[in-house]
Amino acid sequence: MITGFYHPSRGVWFPTHPPTSEMLGTYPVGTVSGVPHPPGSDHDYDAENNVWVHNPPPATRDDVNAERDRRLFLDFTYNGVAYDGDETSQSRIRDARISALSAILGGATPGDLRWHGQAVDFFWITKANAKTSMDAHTVVAFGNVIAARTGMLIAAADALKALDPIPADYATNESYWP
Repeated sequence: MITGFYHPSRGVWFPTHPPTSEMLGTYPVGTVSGVPHPPGSDHDYDAENNVWVHNPPPATRDDVNAERDRRLFLDFTYNGVAYDGDETSQSRIRDARISALSAILGGATPGDLRWHGQAVDFFWITKANAKTSMDAHTVVAFGNVIAARTGMLIAAADALKALDPIPADYATNESYWP
């Protein structure tokens, strides 16, 4: 593979064939040889160190939305216990929350673990596969954690998308996210 050349006013170039000595004589004074090929189009040449430096494209609103959506479905804790936060689990939590609200409106009281009308106590399975008994009021609070987190993540993403430019570390800097 033929290495490239660099000149401060011309930049970097790569000949298709090894240049002859006559051709090399036409290169501007100060031309440096031995420039390696770039690893990708998102790299800039650092002539001082003869290396290519990664220069990612600026973050977009779609990038922030994708990060927000990834975070929406991370596992979460409630009362110090870890629970699954994937899309299916959150859908089930929302359904249980609605049922619990209905039961409370129908008279379910704190401590009533059979508020759902079945002959067994209501429980939710933790990330560690343990059962956590929950009355209707607890299920509502449990579901509120998801609702609140969703709102906070949407607000955080909106604030990031309002920045110009969007910070390059938007996905890794936890200070941007709740």
